Amino acid sequence: MQQAQATAEDSRRDTERRLVCKGSALVRFEFLKWNEYVKRNEAKRRPDRQHVERVKRIFRTAGCRPLEINHHIPAVVSQQQLDAALEDARRRGRWKADVLPSNYATINAPDGYPELEFPSGIECLHGLHRIQAGKEWLAPTEKWWIVDLYLSGISYELSTILNEEYTNTEDPCDGEIYRKIRDYHFLPGRADNQISAATCVSFEMLWWARLNKSRAKKLRTLFGNGERTRRLAASFDAVSKIPGLFDAGMMVTTLNKVMATKCYEEICHYNQEYILKVWAGFMKGIGNGFRRIDKSTVETVEKRAPGVSASDSRFLEGLVVSGAIFGDFSRKEREAIWQNILEFRGIIPSLSTFFQDVHLLQACVNSISWLVTVPRDQTVFLALAEAYTHRDTQLVQTSATTVRSETGSRSYCMRLAYLGLFAAAMRDNKDLP
Repeated sequence: MQQAQATAEDSRRDTERRLVCKGSALVRFEFLKWNEYVKRNEAKRRPDRQHVERVKRIFRTAGCRPLEINHHIPAVVSQQQLDAALEDARRRGRWKADVLPSNYATINAPDGYPELEFPSGIECLHGLHRIQAGKEWLAPTEKWWIVDLYLSGISYELSTILNEEYTNTEDPCDGEIYRKIRDYHFLPGRADNQISAATCVSFEMLWWARLNKSRAKKLRTLFGNGERTRRLAASFDAVSKIPGLFDAGMMVTTLNKVMATKCYEEICHYNQEYILKVWAGFMKGIGNGFRRIDKSTVETVEKRAPGVSASDSRFLEGLVVSGAIFGDFSRKEREAIWQNILEFRGIIPSLSTFFQDVHLLQACVNSISWLVTVPRDQTVFLALAEAYTHRDTQLVQTSATTVRSETGSRSYCMRLAYLGLFAAAMRDNKDLP
């Protein structure tokens, strides 16, 4: 049944491709635009430097090969634009055939790929990083690519398929895979959805297929049916509202260690009340700020504390003001962001800091687990709450040799005891069992 559905979908899409794909042409870089690509991939509003440098290394070692079919870039063009470009090519003697070549053609030949010009530009559906690498590495006369031209009436479904066709130049990170799986999982319930529920499932499965068996198992465990795992997944979903932040640090390979701590309440708080709120504070007064934060910016500012460290402040200020980071914001917006950052009096958190902190959290749990048994269906917090004996007061350690007494409700006193226990474990876990 599943194979029959896949065959039917492929047949339908192939039929549409033949109808709306008008062939391929040589197009110089200055005519290639990325507005549609950015709209669908907001975490990639700017080229990722690591991707670009990787592609440049490939160009240096293996050469740049824009003629290979798998390297073609799909782009959307109106019939009017295409007709004008073809007429211009005929007038210049660049093209004399009746139809554009579709594959296995060459250049500088009568039946080869003609050079077409599109003064208003054409919208590419992927290939941003290889073009940026080409701009930086190729000679001026070599700054062109072979583009597959699709008419602007293309269906949303086919354009989505073309948008997500990756080559070895764009290897999706764990964060992007996670976001795509969740996007297609929830897409059928959205009011603006333009894809059938069955197709959404197919797209979701395509992204699952990018994970090996071990990573897929860990992610499926997070997306399980249990109430607590659903809340945990929801906390990661909340952070994914900032794609650049999420992609910079998400590690599917470590999710089993996260869930093994059984500290779901603490993890949800870290994600939603710490990471997300801190970055929301940075974007205070900035419109659509979350979507404009890029991965390289997060990697530059994370783990630094410019609000309390003069050296970190000096290091980051010039980068922010110049646009080297937060580059998708105006100068005025960057100045506001910098003031917001300085108001935060701590180490800038991210998912990278989260996964590092999980190791300390697990060390604390390992020590505390000697005091109480945590059932499979409970968390450490709930197990300790059930073991807590109610008193009107709770002792709180204030130094290595002093304590003070706090009075309050059972819930308040229990939380004080819980926090005190973890604080002691953090200080002394290396000396505890």
